[in-house]
Amino acid sequence: MNISVISTFKLLLFFALGLVIFSPALSNLLGLPRLDSALSFVFFFLSFMTLFFREIEKDFLKLIFPLYALFFFVGISLLNSFSTDKAVDSFFFGIVIFLFHYSFLAFNRNDGEAGIRRLLLGMSLIVLAGFFIEALLGFQLVSGNDELTVTDNAFKGFFFNTNDQAVIMISLAALIGFFYIIQENNWKWKLTGYALLLIIGLAVVVSASRSVLLSYLIMLMLILFLNASVYFKAVYLFFACVVALFIFNLSWLQELFILLAKIDWLERPIERFSLVIFSMADDKSVGYRTEIYTAFLDNFKILWLGYGPRDYIQYFDRIKLSFPLGYTNPHSFFIEIYLAFGIFAFLAFLYFILNAIYYVLTDYLLAWKERIFILFIFINFCWIVWVPSSILRLPLVWYPLFLVLVYAVLAKNGTFASSKSVGSRSSSW
Repeated sequence: MNISVISTFKLLLFFALGLVIFSPALSNLLGLPRLDSALSFVFFFLSFMTLFFREIEKDFLKLIFPLYALFFFVGISLLNSFSTDKAVDSFFFGIVIFLFHYSFLAFNRNDGEAGIRRLLLGMSLIVLAGFFIEALLGFQLVSGNDELTVTDNAFKGFFFNTNDQAVIMISLAALIGFFYIIQENNWKWKLTGYALLLIIGLAVVVSASRSVLLSYLIMLMLILFLNASVYFKAVYLFFACVVALFIFNLSWLQELFILLAKIDWLERPIERFSLVIFSMADDKSVGYRTEIYTAFLDNFKILWLGYGPRDYIQYFDRIKLSFPLGYTNPHSFFIEIYLAFGIFAFLAFLYFILNAIYYVLTDYLLAWKERIFILFIFINFCWIVWVPSSILRLPLVWYPLFLVLVYAVLAKNGTFASSKSVGSRSSSW
């Protein structure tokens, strides 16, 4: 009976994950409303009711409680300025909470680690399939921006733009790095992990997101260093010095870019990378983001309740923006959560992040390299949420935080065996 219940949790989790991946493409190709939006309240209701009917670990409850507090203030702000569109965006936090809660329930068993790895393999292959369908077949899955089409080599897979796809890719890469490489000793899993990381790296480069590429390179170097012997650490350091020569010698870098730009897929990303390196003042993306952040600080006021999602024009009353996009998408989740839901929701969000980091860093059952990489995952989350215009409808960006916290809790209570407690792991393949 217990296995049947866990299987139900797992099926519901897979259903929710499938919806958040496929819904944009299904909506675009079939003319359907986004099913993940339509069912977001149902997912929240399931998660909330399960709190009362399923016993839950005290540690996990402490970790998920700030998200329920955040959702409470989201609801209060919604009542203050209600509209149907705002309700849809607001209730997307219901899916975020559901993914966290049901991931814990679905993998709370001795073979849960292998289940997580199989899930990540499936998700990675699906997301990569969306990218390669556009890149190799030229078939556009989602139409969201006339300037970001397959004819322009802007391959965005199942998502609305290349930035959205890039942050999902780096989120999956971080999970692959942890569960396949950092936390695993089986060479088959490790080899699979490195292969997935390389393919994801190709998609990240082609996406032309400069911030995500930087995040990917830092993550790759961290993985190599954490898993290397002293000898290989020296080798990696040597290669890092070689790369640094190109970075600090702009003439060499420019010649390299000219060479790489001849490759059709790389023409767009090389153009964007060149712009930020050689002509930052002409980069409209960087300039407009800087304008939004400056205007936010110059207009700063205490918001007890927010204006609701995508409706921030009232905030910028003293200093207006040169382009209206920032009034709906401020390109920073930290700013967005404050403007949309107010200071109490913002503080609940910060508490969730800081409390989770503290929990991981003080969990000495985790190996030191596990704690370091989980810390990177949290820092990476705080970095990449500045990349897309908004992550309100990108719940997968949260998923790395949730799965590593599920692992930390279950390793602490003995359901999982951390790499510190097991010197040699013989995971099933």
